[in-house]
Formats: sequence, structure tokens, C-alpha cells
Amino acid sequence: MSSKNKNIFSVGSNLKILRHYKGLTLGQFASQININYETLKSYESNYINPSLLNLIKIADFLNISIDFLILGELTAFPRNLELITLAKEADSINQSGRDHISLSAVAFLQTRDSITDIKYDNIELTGDIHRNIKFLRGLRDITQKQLSEFLEGAPYQISFYEKSSIPPIDRLIKLSRFFNVSIHSLTTGKMLNFEFKDRKFGDVILKADRCLTLEQHKILITLMEAVLKNS
Repeated sequence: MSSKNKNIFSVGSNLKILRHYKGLTLGQFASQININYETLKSYESNYINPSLLNLIKIADFLNISIDFLILGELTAFPRNLELITLAKEADSINQSGRDHISLSAVAFLQTRDSITDIKYDNIELTGDIHRNIKFLRGLRDITQKQLSEFLEGAPYQISFYEKSSIPPIDRLIKLSRFFNVSIHSLTTGKMLNFEFKDRKFGDVILKADRCLTLEQHKILITLMEAVLKNS
């Protein structure tokens, strides 16, 4: 795109926020992730959108879901995979350690508006986006023409998506919503669905992931690292 996009999503703005959250300059980020500095600058300025390959690369490096990278606060799917991964480790430590983490998360949650629309993946997909689109369309028992009408495109485009072409970001969002799967799962096959042995602890963590700010996430991550180190 040669001009700034005016879509409801802003990958560039989200990327800049997440880079600052990690405490990186644009130059440091470019060097560590091995993406050209000017390319990243164009992403953050919303002049162009990242390719799917770079979306996956950036999300992996930042340890977040692709949905969070694309949609920011608008996504109802899990966001901060670093937070959730650490919590999964903490799920196996002693009860007092989990309680310490939970109490801190609950204290933060009391300062935030309660959000209940948390979504999870429940369909196993592959790492092949083309196969996934075809499979999900088959589950819905709809034709390429019917899917193209929802996407407001031509039927031949669906055929391309199911064989070799990558949908642009706005259509990845529509496909995610239509099939009720995360963009993360649709594009990588990795489900955003996390089970905890201590369900109460898991519920608090997943709500914290959904409701809290990145700075509050950072405090919880530091706390969990300390608790895990001492457990």
C-alpha cells in the first residue's frame, strides 16, 4: 500500500507499542529480528503491512499472538504468550506460589473494567494456511462462491487462497471471524487454547492476559519469574 491504510486495525501502531514494551529501539529490533530497518520503519508508519512470514516472525520474537499484533486491544483471543507460558510453568509449583501470583493479578484486575469475551481455539489446524482455509470451508459446508461473498471478493480468489496465495490482513481478520478461529491458529496451526491443572489459577491468568495493560503484564511476568526461581 502506497498510502497510509485506514483500516480498523493498525499493525504499525501495535508493533511500535510492543517494541517499546520490550525496551528496544527500532535499530535494535531490526538487528535482533533480522528484518531491514527501513522495512520495519514502513511497518510502524503504516505505509505497508508485514508479509505473513514477517507477521509470524515478529509475533514469535515478541512472544505474542498474531491476533494481538494485528488487532491489539480489539482481539478477544489470548495475547501475551510469554505471560501465559510462564503461568503454565507456575501451574505445577506449590499452592502458596500460585496464590502469591493470583493475588497480585487479582489486585490489578480490580483496577480494570471486567471483560468476559475471552475466546479460545477449539479446532485443530495445520501449519499450512491454504489447507486450513479449505478444511474450514469444508466444515462449514459452503462453496468458494459463498465464502467469497462474505469476503466481498471474487470466487477465484478463494481458489487461490486454498492453493498458493496469502490473503491480505483485512481478509485474514474476516476469515478468522467467519470460521471463529484465531488468526494465529489459521496461519500457524498453533491453537490459542490453554488448560491449567489449577483451573481457578488459570482463569485469573487468562483474565489478566485479556484485561491488564502491558506494563501490568510485565510486573506479573517479573513476579512469576521470581516465584519460579525460588520454588
